[in-house]
Amino acid sequence: MLTVAAHCYSQDMSARIAQRDLRNDVSAILRRVAQGESFTVTVRGQPVAELVPVRAPRRFVPRERVGEILRVAVADPGLLEELREMDVDDGDVPDRVER
Repeated sequence: MLTVAAHCYSQDMSARIAQRDLRNDVSAILRRVAQGESFTVTVRGQPVAELVPVRAPRRFVPRERVGEILRVAVADPGLLEELREMDVDDGDVPDRVER
């Protein structure tokens, strides 16, 4: 016979798990989250939170490299018009935006 917690662990990608089961077996649940599983935590049967794996950390890009990328990148054709509609100073918009 499966315990309530074991039953919750055997569900699909976003299994529901009661708050009390999370409290009683937090280490095992966090190990599973670290391995990629997701859980919806419930209190009295109502979903209140989601436990999901953290995304990969964002890679730091130095300011100089961002400048290099922006100098050679071409924006989409409608960007300049959208910036004008937003009343952005044209001095801030490079002339090389393709139309």
